[in-house]
Amino acid sequence: MKRSGKQWWHFRNEELVELAEAHTPFYVYNEETLNEIFFDLSAMDALSGLFYPYHLNFHQAVLQKAFDLDAYFRCNSLLEADHLRDHFPKLPPSRIFFLSDHKHKRECEDAAHQGLHVAVRADKNTMNACLEAFQDKSIFLCLDMGDEIPQSGIPKKTTHGIYVCPDSRFLSLCSQDEKISLFKTLAHQFSGLSTLVLGNAANNESISPMDGMELSEIETYLEAIQEACPQFELRLELPMHLVSYAGALLVKALASGTAEGMPYIQTDLPMNDALYHEIHGTPHQIVNLSRPEEERIILTRMIQQYKHAENGIVYLNTPCFVEQGDIILLTHMGAYRRETLVNHKGRNGLSEWYLKARCLCPVRI
Repeated sequence: MKRSGKQWWHFRNEELVELAEAHTPFYVYNEETLNEIFFDLSAMDALSGLFYPYHLNFHQAVLQKAFDLDAYFRCNSLLEADHLRDHFPKLPPSRIFFLSDHKHKRECEDAAHQGLHVAVRADKNTMNACLEAFQDKSIFLCLDMGDEIPQSGIPKKTTHGIYVCPDSRFLSLCSQDEKISLFKTLAHQFSGLSTLVLGNAANNESISPMDGMELSEIETYLEAIQEACPQFELRLELPMHLVSYAGALLVKALASGTAEGMPYIQTDLPMNDALYHEIHGTPHQIVNLSRPEEERIILTRMIQQYKHAENGIVYLNTPCFVEQGDIILLTHMGAYRRETLVNHKGRNGLSEWYLKARCLCPVRI
């Protein structure tokens, strides 16, 4: 998520440095940024509701934020749904959306009987099996935008809406007009349905339909979809890059230098495979909180795993002046990744902090 001017970590610099002096390394999630994301998306006229994918970040405080702001939850398993209901006993089943896997028919059946919204893949075999199990309960159809839309066999009487996943073919289309034309086709073929959920890719975190879009760009895109599909109520899953922007990883520098032509910072990270993939799987901006006046954009470098030696080293695209003891922030760490490990020890063995808002962010009306 690109923003001009000061970022949230600039405004909370003193608090972050104070925490980091005593606690590095750790992850931090900024409530003020989450407020801004939820409030601004909710204020968009084109949207009728928001979905929060459970797997994006299931830190208790982050889930609490989604619950308090009336978001729906998307779960990929009944275990995730049960976790939500254990922590939020007042959460009605109708606010949980279960994205089914045809290999786990029993889970789909249980989810439907518990009152959860269930989405099934739009292929004939899966639908027939699910409809037999669900009887008269309504379902959502789960479609990949790049796939050919089935011409027949869609049970319209028991279909409540459509859950759309992007795929690489959809994202490869050059213009927004080409993408909008697919939504027009969708609206024509499913003219009797009322709800369209714009989801993230169900099983591939690298596929994000609005990756890098500013909130204003997302609003323009949604308005174009609404114009193409006026009969649908649009609901949006929080894009991964927005959730990612709301978090960071703070570490303490031990040394810096160059190895084999690659600049690096050696940190106090207990580097494991999960941390390695989070840091070097995608680029992150490096911010030296101890020297804010010298800040310039430095990105982590995507490297091959054989370079990883469990030594706490973060590789960079360009050199960055760092001294021992400086507090380093790695941006865009708010979302979990496929490799992320979360247990009683925290995320990838590190603690997670939730930076409470100093005040409510202004809502854009």
